[in-house]
Amino acid sequence: MTTRITLIRMAGPALSDGQAAPVIFLVGTGDSWATVRICDPDAAGEEERSGNRWRHLNQVARQLTATRNESDPGTKARPGTNCGQTAPFAQFNAHENDPLAISLRRNRTATLVSIATDVTGFALWPAPTRAIEPTPNTFADPLLPDPRFASKQATLRELAALRLGFSTQKFHNICLLAWQPTTGAGVSYRGFYSSGTNVPADAIARDKDTSRRFAQHHGLPVPAGVALDEKTDPVQATKRLRSPLVVKPAQGSLGTDVTLAVRDSTQLQAAIKRVREGAYAASGVIVEEQVEGNDYRVLATAEECVSVTRRIAAEVVGDGSSNIVELILAANAVRSANPRLRDFPLRPNAEMDSFLATQGHTMETVPAVNETVRLLRVANIGRGGSNIEVIEEAHPSLGELAMRVCRLLTLPLVGLDVILNDHRRDLAEQRHSIIEINSSPGMLMHPFPLYGPACDPYAVELARLLDHVPPKQSGDQLTTRLSIRGHVQQVGYRAWFLNRARDAKLTGWVRNTHDPDQVEALISGPAQAVAYMAGLALRGPAPSYPNEVITRPVTQTPPTDFRILATGP
Repeated sequence: MTTRITLIRMAGPALSDGQAAPVIFLVGTGDSWATVRICDPDAAGEEERSGNRWRHLNQVARQLTATRNESDPGTKARPGTNCGQTAPFAQFNAHENDPLAISLRRNRTATLVSIATDVTGFALWPAPTRAIEPTPNTFADPLLPDPRFASKQATLRELAALRLGFSTQKFHNICLLAWQPTTGAGVSYRGFYSSGTNVPADAIARDKDTSRRFAQHHGLPVPAGVALDEKTDPVQATKRLRSPLVVKPAQGSLGTDVTLAVRDSTQLQAAIKRVREGAYAASGVIVEEQVEGNDYRVLATAEECVSVTRRIAAEVVGDGSSNIVELILAANAVRSANPRLRDFPLRPNAEMDSFLATQGHTMETVPAVNETVRLLRVANIGRGGSNIEVIEEAHPSLGELAMRVCRLLTLPLVGLDVILNDHRRDLAEQRHSIIEINSSPGMLMHPFPLYGPACDPYAVELARLLDHVPPKQSGDQLTTRLSIRGHVQQVGYRAWFLNRARDAKLTGWVRNTHDPDQVEALISGPAQAVAYMAGLALRGPAPSYPNEVITRPVTQTPPTDFRILATGP
């Protein structure tokens, strides 16, 4: 009988000095686990071993190439950053009496469920038959310096501005300004909002009951529904609605406290209780008829459809030999390589167990080859869902619907959530329904779809906010001057900046000025790395406290390396 061996790569904790955070590698069968830290010098060598079994196992381990993370003090390490080494995870040494004695100290007992959200690489040996499915997109690490969603959006907005030859200014409250140096035309952002945000329209879109009534008034397709308050009898108020129902907060995001497939009064009361005890309890409760079909996010301006993304609820696809929890680990390894999906791994929990039970499954169920098992009802990326960009095959009527909503609300950009059966068919030929209008949509999923072509909504947004004046494209290699203000001298800021810039493969220099609250820098290199460094500059090392960073494009030739200069003017 062949021993089945599981190989797992996990993100390790950030080191205290902010340098290379080692990745943890686990190997085991059943309840027997061993761990080893990799990216150590003694992990790089490989002793030649005989025997096809161990040679094959070493080959599998090498396919999960060692990585490490670059991080700053006090921050959580990000998985997936290449450490420049090609060391195998571990050296497997065969022993005659103990097939699992691989010279690794057994210092951890773990279950697959307990480590599911930390997995960045996963393999089984012998390898199972893999399902027939598309190959996920791969992306170069986008160098996003902050794990917060709004900060990631700010970095990508600044990247779009820098690529278009803009100057930028940003502050610690995630406020970003961008303007054309020659004309002075500019825009500003704070969090999800921009200087083009229509405040009354945003208020309409943010409240789901108000936006539903707005849509009804303009003849737009929306599900029938009611808003409930504390005094309303929910059973009486919803008796005219057709089952199944969906219960959700009047405001909120990421599918938080949304309950689908509500079919009786007991489920209705439980779903309402969930909203009233949740994060958005103060906004109120909405009950609507549930529309069956596929879930889409359509991103559009008043004149252009930018993206049509199909969102798929959390699911796994069977290979005939792996159980559901093993398939979850494999899926999370794929998600960890996606700059957007890595923030939302599949999380085995009681809700997932309950939904699996309705299908007759448990975490130990072994699905058949190519059998799809849905893990949660809600099709939301924040709940472990995935996304496919389908704009190239979408019927024009879908984009026209979103553009109409954008014009009605006089917004620069709208994210329209629509349920329908087939994005390739005319909307006039099928039932469809708008389930949410997003006046300030989060756009991180559009540059990083799991499948399908990526797009840059931030450049589109910027052009729209500038009233359709397309700035000149500067290209992907940038040279930018930075002015950093705050508590940035005599705190190790220049040395920290030097190391981070070298890590990002940038050239240039950094120096103090005669103003004790200012540091200047020149950085040159790929646009992504320049935007990353410009964002990182606002963080700095402890105990510094930079509070403002200004960038402006320059044409001067930078040094061929990165250095610290003497104090300048």
